[in-house]
Amino acid sequence: MVVKYCLMCHSGKASKMFYCTKCAKERVKEANRRYYLKRKGIPVNKNKKRCVLCKKIISSGFYCGDCYIENRKKYYKKRYRRDARYRKRVRASWLKHKYGITITLRNRMLRKQRGRCYICGKPETLKGRRLCVDHNQKTGKIRRLLCCSCNLVIGKLEKARAPIIKYINYLNNEG
Repeated sequence: MVVKYCLMCHSGKASKMFYCTKCAKERVKEANRRYYLKRKGIPVNKNKKRCVLCKKIISSGFYCGDCYIENRKKYYKKRYRRDARYRKRVRASWLKHKYGITITLRNRMLRKQRGRCYICGKPETLKGRRLCVDHNQKTGKIRRLLCCSCNLVIGKLEKARAPIIKYINYLNNEG
């Protein structure tokens, strides 16, 4: 038997029908609605399409804007989890966009630091976390690779702009 696909929802049917029963009922409802509007003298646009997921009326395509964005997010999340090459490509493009460095330059910095944080010496593979690229917020200049904790502390100190000696004295005096 030949499998035919519903013209509206694209589900496979092993019969002579071109619409599944659910879509056929909706099609009849839509035809009745058009007939009613036509009898009342209200203009009917036959070219209106419906979103495949939420059934809203749309002008073109298969999805409305909200469903398209949601569907796209799900697709890329699933692809990111499954495909290692895709993950590497996304990581490389993010590094290039955010910091202006390539993945090879980051790996070279990592080898130079022996795979450890520049300040505290934690290895990169601790809890599956990568070392952060530390950079100057104003100039954008790349400094070193740091663990997340050290990077946060450096960021806070950089924003505070108070002398570091005050922080050290405070910690020594307060115990």
